[in-house]
Amino acid sequence: MKKSRFLCVFCLLLLLSAAVLPVNSAEISATTGKTAWITTPLGGACTWRVGPGKTYDKIGELAYRAKVTVFNTDGSWVYIRPDSGQGTGYVHRSFIVYSDPGPYGSSSDSGTTYQNLDDAVKAMRLLEEPYTTCIQTKRATNYCHLRWLPCSDGRVMDKYLAGEEIIVLAESDAWAQVQIVSTGYVGFILSSCVAWRIF
Repeated sequence: MKKSRFLCVFCLLLLLSAAVLPVNSAEISATTGKTAWITTPLGGACTWRVGPGKTYDKIGELAYRAKVTVFNTDGSWVYIRPDSGQGTGYVHRSFIVYSDPGPYGSSSDSGTTYQNLDDAVKAMRLLEEPYTTCIQTKRATNYCHLRWLPCSDGRVMDKYLAGEEIIVLAESDAWAQVQIVSTGYVGFILSSCVAWRIF
């Protein structure tokens, strides 16, 4: 009786251990040690983490086209080592490609490309004396988008209503680089959303 009970428990443990084996083991063996590259929307950086999920701590950011070695996949996450020698960690699989993506170039409707994005950044005039003002919009209920890059298809970091206090760090004819006083975020807004110096 004891033997049969022991055998039942042993078989149950064996089944449970088999159940937790990765279902994508073929994919894992196919990608282990493979070279890959980081690709992101608009050529920005992506976050990589100590574990396979957004709840894990951030290690830092990986630039567009950074070369990495893939060791493992865990569902939607990939275990990697950047060639820059920053240790190992996890990145979401949507940021991984297995062929060099080349220089960034967007195919979006706005026509933003690596070249004209570079031109937009170079057009920014860094202010020797940043000034404090606020966001203005055509209507008080309109939002002004704070963007990651100075282009209309740049990722939106946050949005703010008229009256939000800002510090203007750099300017061009079309864009302003600002810091939001209440949050400390730094990004780009349209020049038309910058009120004249009122503080």
